[in-house]
Amino acid sequence: MRRRGGAAISIDGLSRTFMGTLMPRYNSGNEARFSVDLVAGARVCDVSTTVDPRGGSLSGRPTGDGDTSVDPVMGVKFRHAFDDGFYPAGWAFVCGLGVSSDSLSDVMAGVGYDFNDRHSAFGNYRAVSVDCASDGFVWDVKQKSPIIGAVFRF
Repeated sequence: MRRRGGAAISIDGLSRTFMGTLMPRYNSGNEARFSVDLVAGARVCDVSTTVDPRGGSLSGRPTGDGDTSVDPVMGVKFRHAFDDGFYPAGWAFVCGLGVSSDSLSDVMAGVGYDFNDRHSAFGNYRAVSVDCASDGFVWDVKQKSPIIGAVFRF
C-alpha cells in the first residue's frame, strides 16, 4: 500500500562497518601440537549509516551518521593439532572497556584441517557484540555468522 503525502513511501538504508585489529601475542603453550596465546593490542571500529527516504515530504533528504573508535583489546587464542591433520581452534576477546566503546566482545570457535605445513582450511562460527555511543551516535550491534576460509603460510 502506498500512502501519498506522508513523510516517506520507502526508505533506503546503507550501513558500512570496518574492524581492524593489531594484537601482538605471547605463546604460553609448551607443546608443538597445543598452543594458548595471550593477546593484547588495539582494535579500530568504523561504522557509517545513511538513510535515504523515497517519496513523500522527506524525499531527496538523505541523512546519516557514523563514528570511529579505537579501543584496547585483550584475550586468548587456542589451537590443538591432532595427528590426523584436524585441529580445533578459537578465541575470546574483550575490547572497549569504556575507552571509546562501552563494550565489545569477539568469540570464535571451529575446526580446521592442515593439508601440509603451509596450507589449511577451516570452518568456524563467530559472534561479535558491540555497544558504542558517542556524540548522539549509538551503535549497539550483534553479528553472528559461520565462516569458511583457507590459510596460506609464507
